[in-house]
Amino acid sequence: MAVESRVLWGNEMPRREDCVEIVSLVTHGSYQRADLVMSLLSYVGRLTVQSGRTSLILCDSASDEGILRKIGLVAAQVKVREATLNTDVENGIFVASTTSLMTGRRSAPLYWNAVWGDVSKDLILSGSMDANRLDRLRARLFGFMKFASLSLMWRRKRPRRLR
Repeated sequence: MAVESRVLWGNEMPRREDCVEIVSLVTHGSYQRADLVMSLLSYVGRLTVQSGRTSLILCDSASDEGILRKIGLVAAQVKVREATLNTDVENGIFVASTTSLMTGRRSAPLYWNAVWGDVSKDLILSGSMDANRLDRLRARLFGFMKFASLSLMWRRKRPRRLR
């Protein structure tokens, strides 16, 4: 893995053959209010489960920790320093098990619906993902909030008012 070569990889971190890694997640400023990143994460989550991997690892800037925590990723105690053109950037490593992502164990319900809701439903119904009764119930309850989630996403996409 690319991240593993730059930091000390502890025993508590997932093994390389058990995870899918996103080294960097960057979008152009023009597309940041669109759901491009959410769609990409949703697609990668589907691929991770279908390939039989158990974890998703993301290396991203520490400034995005709030949104990543809301969609179910957990910040690891590992930081990566990268030299860019003129500055050093400290990136965080975010880890989550695919089961906890798809079933909403650590996610905020509105954000879970925006990113993992449809994918989770498809994977559970197709039998690609093992989920216990509590996980299925949680996913179903979160699904009831889909309308609120869609309205929140629509509100985020509106053009900002100039002051």
